[in-house]
Amino acid sequence: MSMRDVADPLEGQEAVRSTPGPMAHSPEDIELVMKTYMSSEPWRFDPAVLRMPWVQAIQARQKFCFAIAYGDELVSSS
Repeated sequence: MSMRDVADPLEGQEAVRSTPGPMAHSPEDIELVMKTYMSSEPWRFDPAVLRMPWVQAIQARQKFCFAIAYGDELVSSS
């Protein structure tokens, strides 16, 4: 996803690059967001975005594993 016109929260820490992406409740939600985003052809406006038209998802051979990151007193997860 494009980082155009987005302030990098880690300026000065180029070794740890930030990346944008959707947070969602389900894989179907992520699919909807990405399908909509890719249909806008973002590579036309930001040369850093790969030209990659949307390809309908295929059925996975195994289940995916997702993680949840909780914050603590020192670090917030959001």
